[in-house]
Amino acid sequence: MNATMHTGWQPEPLGRGSMSIIWTCLSTLYICVYAVHREGVSLSYPAKKPFSDSVWEILTTLIAPEYTCYEALTELRMVWEWKTWIREQSDVDGAKDWTLTHGYLCQLGVVRRFKWPDTDGVPISFSMHNKINPELVHGSEAMNIRHVAGYIEKYREIPFRVSVAEIKKWNHTDSLVNLIAVVQTGWMSAQCLARAVNGLEISLLEVLTLSYIPLYFVMAVAWWKKPAIKHPAIFIPFRTDKYHPATLPALQLPGHRWTKWYHRFRKAATIWCFGIFPGLVFCSMHLVAWHYSFPTRAEFLLWVSCSFTCILFCLMYGACFILYHVPCFEDIFKFLHWSGGSELWFAFPYMICRLIVITLAFVSLRSSPAGVFQTVNWVQSLIHI
Repeated sequence: MNATMHTGWQPEPLGRGSMSIIWTCLSTLYICVYAVHREGVSLSYPAKKPFSDSVWEILTTLIAPEYTCYEALTELRMVWEWKTWIREQSDVDGAKDWTLTHGYLCQLGVVRRFKWPDTDGVPISFSMHNKINPELVHGSEAMNIRHVAGYIEKYREIPFRVSVAEIKKWNHTDSLVNLIAVVQTGWMSAQCLARAVNGLEISLLEVLTLSYIPLYFVMAVAWWKKPAIKHPAIFIPFRTDKYHPATLPALQLPGHRWTKWYHRFRKAATIWCFGIFPGLVFCSMHLVAWHYSFPTRAEFLLWVSCSFTCILFCLMYGACFILYHVPCFEDIFKFLHWSGGSELWFAFPYMICRLIVITLAFVSLRSSPAGVFQTVNWVQSLIHI
């Protein structure tokens, strides 16, 4: 493992330095998290989201990107299903104009119902530049996509009519940020590919950063139509009679037995496709560093063992979700107090292994192979941060 010549901290003037590697990797991670992150509205005006909440969301995305990827894909599927259902309501005026953006708008908590005098039953729409009455904000309740669908189902009308162009005016995201994210991740990927083709070493920190890019790409695609709006924007007056959140009609397959098994394994299939598979891709990319010249044999064993442990826990978690829905295993899971969502059984050791991998990626810069600091000249001509 130590046959390759190692060198310590490399200053910038001598070529590709240690600080440039750290800056490139951290800037890539930051711009990706910032570009894909979509937070809900704040009930304070102006919006003041607790700092701890933002830090927690960022850490979750960095330590367990497959969890955020699962949330993005699950939300996309839900919004898509409801968009299809609303558009099928042919007798409802404006149903054909419902888009994914409208569905995401509801999920953000932007659409709210309230009790307020002198509205004549007309929804109130606020521009982001107008002052919103704090009493109106705090006296309202959020309407998610199921509430809006329930409103449509009962009253046969769309509760609010806002164009996609108007929603884009409220959007806090910037096309320039998305462009920078694409350019930065493209440059990062091109650099690692070029180094591999030219037989040059790739640092562990770059391997770690590279493993995030496919998942961030999936998140960006899943949330492409999701706006980022920080304030409540649409207020719908309460009706005198009540309505309940709608429920999508269940899929009926030929024969009761097939329908029963479909709904039994539907959640397990969702976990595997939207959560377990992205997690396996993410953890498997760490094994790209199998032939990397680690500073010590212990660090190599720790890196490989933690990577394989993360893969193993992903497979075990997915297998438990499948077995949980098999009747013959029901008593075993009851004994283990498994409820189909007991993530803590796997989350704690999984996160420990993930943190060890992240730590090793930074610690390895103290003694890196000399080839890590050799540059591929044509990559430097590409635009990047």
